[in-house]
Amino acid sequence: MLVKETVTLYTARCNDGVHLSGIARCEHPSARAMRMVDDTTRFLLVSVGKKVEDHVLRQTLSYWIHEGIEIDHECYRFLGFTESQVKEGKLMFFREDHEWTVGRLLPSFGNLAPIYLNYGYGKYSARLGLSFSSTQESINIPSEAAIQIPDLFAADGSVHTDGCGIIRDSIAARLCKEHDLPSDTTVFQIRRGGIKGLLVRYPDADFERLCGRGSHRGWIAYRPSMLKYHGGPTILEINNHNADPVPTRLNVQFMLLLLSLGVPFEVFQRLLQDQLDVVGRILTDREHALRYIKGELDAGIEDDFNQSIYNMLLAQHDLSEPYVRHRLQAFQKTQYETLRRKMCLRIPDSCYLFGVVDEAGVLGPNEVYINLPNRSGVLVRDVVVARNPSYHPGDIRKLRAVDHPSLRHHRNCIVFSRTAPHSVPDTIASGDLDGDMYFVCWEPTLLPPTTMKPLRRAPALSATQSTSHQLRSSARQPPGMAQAAVETFMQLRFNRLLGKMANEWQRQAEKTPMLANAELPLQLVPLIESALDIMKSGEDLTKLDKQFKRLCARYAPTNTDNFTSPIEVLRNMIPTADVSSPRPLVCDPSLILQTEAPDLWREYMAEAKRVMPQFNGSLREAIQSDRESDTSGVASASPHDLRDRLPRHTDQLRMDYQSRYFGGGSLEMLRCQRIRASAWYYYGYSKQKEAFAWLGERYLNEIKALASNGYRPVMYVGARNASAQARPNARSRLAREDSGVTLVEQPASSRVDRPDDDAAMDTDVDEQDNVPAHKRSSSPTGCGARRRPDNEAPGTTPNHPRGRCSRDSEQQSQRLPPRVSVITHPKPREPVAAYYDVPCVRHTGHTWHIVVANGSSRRYMCYDCGYRVCEKKENGFWAPSSAVFTEPVSNDPPLQDSVPSSAPCTRQGLVSSQTSSSGPSSLHSHRDPGRMVADPVCEKDLALYEDTDVEDSDDMSIYHSATEEQYTSRPPDPPPPRRSSTTSRLSGAPSSLSRSTHTSRIPGSSRGDASTPISRPQQVSSRRISRHTTAETLEPQKTQQVTPSIDEETTSASSPSPPLVSRDPKPSHPVASEVDPCPRSPAHSWSTKGSNGSVRRYTCKLCQLVVKERKYGFPEVWMPEY
Repeated sequence: MLVKETVTLYTARCNDGVHLSGIARCEHPSARAMRMVDDTTRFLLVSVGKKVEDHVLRQTLSYWIHEGIEIDHECYRFLGFTESQVKEGKLMFFREDHEWTVGRLLPSFGNLAPIYLNYGYGKYSARLGLSFSSTQESINIPSEAAIQIPDLFAADGSVHTDGCGIIRDSIAARLCKEHDLPSDTTVFQIRRGGIKGLLVRYPDADFERLCGRGSHRGWIAYRPSMLKYHGGPTILEINNHNADPVPTRLNVQFMLLLLSLGVPFEVFQRLLQDQLDVVGRILTDREHALRYIKGELDAGIEDDFNQSIYNMLLAQHDLSEPYVRHRLQAFQKTQYETLRRKMCLRIPDSCYLFGVVDEAGVLGPNEVYINLPNRSGVLVRDVVVARNPSYHPGDIRKLRAVDHPSLRHHRNCIVFSRTAPHSVPDTIASGDLDGDMYFVCWEPTLLPPTTMKPLRRAPALSATQSTSHQLRSSARQPPGMAQAAVETFMQLRFNRLLGKMANEWQRQAEKTPMLANAELPLQLVPLIESALDIMKSGEDLTKLDKQFKRLCARYAPTNTDNFTSPIEVLRNMIPTADVSSPRPLVCDPSLILQTEAPDLWREYMAEAKRVMPQFNGSLREAIQSDRESDTSGVASASPHDLRDRLPRHTDQLRMDYQSRYFGGGSLEMLRCQRIRASAWYYYGYSKQKEAFAWLGERYLNEIKALASNGYRPVMYVGARNASAQARPNARSRLAREDSGVTLVEQPASSRVDRPDDDAAMDTDVDEQDNVPAHKRSSSPTGCGARRRPDNEAPGTTPNHPRGRCSRDSEQQSQRLPPRVSVITHPKPREPVAAYYDVPCVRHTGHTWHIVVANGSSRRYMCYDCGYRVCEKKENGFWAPSSAVFTEPVSNDPPLQDSVPSSAPCTRQGLVSSQTSSSGPSSLHSHRDPGRMVADPVCEKDLALYEDTDVEDSDDMSIYHSATEEQYTSRPPDPPPPRRSSTTSRLSGAPSSLSRSTHTSRIPGSSRGDASTPISRPQQVSSRRISRHTTAETLEPQKTQQVTPSIDEETTSASSPSPPLVSRDPKPSHPVASEVDPCPRSPAHSWSTKGSNGSVRRYTCKLCQLVVKERKYGFPEVWMPEY
């Protein structure tokens, strides 16, 4: 899964059209523009209310655009707005100073001026959106590696390849590895400067064949239809990628169009009734509720509400528990309301896919190729293909899916023919191939018996026009850019005309038996499509509104008393949600841990009495803010931006309190937070305040899961097959690394022993078969577990080889610590899952600092000894990923005494007890930082923490006991990295740079300043530490020493401490890196262009040396960027 970063910027609301309110810092998806500047809080996003009068807003906008907005004696200048922002009523402003201005920032995006001069501010705003769309920065693509190839045209001049390029297989594999994407990803939605569209993966040989001569140096190939403007950064940015598709849904428009094409009405009645049957059983049937909510999470965007309900059901909370029942009722009510409003019927045999072109030309005019490896394989049948939104019956295409061996490398996408007389995507609601998702359905009952000829539309303004044509002045150029921005925003904000047209189309289509084939709905289609594309086309909104009103007045209302809309019949089938009166909040006894720690319980009860009034007061304000946002339209979001929407005020408040009081930490903190969750639950229910009572939801789920499992440790939530669970499905919403489904896990040996455990090991096979599967006792495969022979008396101790499974062994649980859940420990401050045997050489325990943290992994470093640990999210738990030894940072003297062999296995020190035949272990025996070391006796248990190459599975189930799944094998050690005679020993950098491991030199370029953000250079040296990199492969001579030598001790002791960011927040030169002298001058002349809020990039203007330094840890310090 592509993990996108977030940044901090300022947001504000203008509900009355004059004054700003609600100014606050908020998290926002990272974009190219925000990564360019040194401080993302320079950006201010202002939301305008829907009810503001036009003349008031026009006057305010004119003042803001010319004079700016002043906040805390700082001026924010008008920057612009994008196509999606104007639909939401938002504008962007930028805080200027001597280093960054609007005049400097806008040209760094690329050459946007010709677009404004020729096509107006609307299209300029749409192209400005390329720099503000949510993307993840990837690798640099130099100009010589980006090849332009011609578009493929149909006989009538339409473009088959509109927005579709290709990428070399080796580069695509690099992207997959760089961003932890599935290795079979074949389609990338990208941005690169002014290039926008899809890159489709092809084998290297096919890539060079398609690109022609001179393409052996090319990495990607783009087409003129992908080039929206010239210039801009050369860094490749990934916006999205293809993945295993999930079943999708119909909407009202699709249903009306399919009914108009002859699909029987009974088909939709059956689909709706099946869905209503499942929704109606949510309150009483746990299994049905789990399956249905899983489908919601798989098919939709991230929804914390649905995820929370799913976690509660998995934890086996009683369905009659007041809070659980309340949330299930709210979920059921939402489902009924959504069905009644949108009629979104689930279609199992359907999905949304990226559209690409058949470069080989093997498909016929009405043929497509669809390969879904984890669904139906290669489809060979008739399919329905559509695009959302669609309003013309001819937009629903029935095409033939065929199989061609030459297209087998295409996966999880739909391949359109290039031999059709007209572009096939263009016949599907004016679609193209720059990232449009196409609805594909192979449900036989939904195949229309008849089809309609596609609507012939006027050709869109092509992006293939030459640059010289774009530079010519336009006769309709606005008098000034500022005034044009005001007029464009006033006309197009919230896109009201489009909403009126779409509602009128649906109302008219439901009034007559002809449905969408009626004359008025057909006449409305061109107007609706003009309103959809009005931002880019620059069409006059006033003229379009007049045409719409004239058209509606021309068709007098007809008598339709004898006709009932089929959509209305379906709506009448939907029942009203049964929302019973709130029940008294009665505590679940299994969630009360008062006897576990009485003193802590009393302390947290007193804390709850103090904190709850504060929380309730803040909650009332947050609810009021959300209501104001809803009524003013600030919270509205377009469908294509829902994945990047910000949390509501109530959700944000809840997350803040959970992070403050239940944010994880050390093992002792986890234990205390568990007691706090129970105490707050008890106190909140005693005061009938359920929102406060369930702030510790993740711990309450853990407590209930353990109690429901007979107080045996819960292993995981997931597939029933152990091998299938070891690696979750890459696309499944519930199996994602950051989904937060899993609660807690402990090894089987550490569970609470029960009186019949010994007897269970001696149970006969026939008796075992009669026991339910979830209660059977199982043993690790290959560990020597056995059934007692008939001639062996119970209680005897036979002479079996060492290593057999022993259920009453207490050493087993001491050797392998319990795994820590991501739910209970979302943001650890130190390693919590690593099982290493490398003590700190300077102190008795490591001093951990966070080096890098993202949505899937966290990297820690000990500043005393330089030891690095990386942990990742795996199946809902923190699992070790890698460990390396680097140079120590602290200047404290090293620890000379050896670590005793009886050191306990702790998480804070990461020291495990280890005994060997040679006696107590010394520092030398522990010093192997290149691998994770465990007690030899539990080598098999250590495999619990390793990746296993197994098949994926979507079979999600309830909690499993730790005794039901076992891990028995370790993956082979990774092969050592290749070494080149022309590179240094430490990295892939040339040997001349081996002394400066954190810097890289780039060649000078005659095309422009390499330090500018427009032409960001490719660094020659990229010393990255991968998950398989070890200290043994990096610096093998260091792992052979018991203690550092005298020279090394002197160097380590004299190394300076990392500089604090608070003392120098914006350094003008490298402060944490050792830099080679400048060959052209006694001193480097540094430029900081390309820096942002977390990374400082220094480029020497004389010798082109590039140095990067990043903020690390807490408190933040400057450290070299690898």
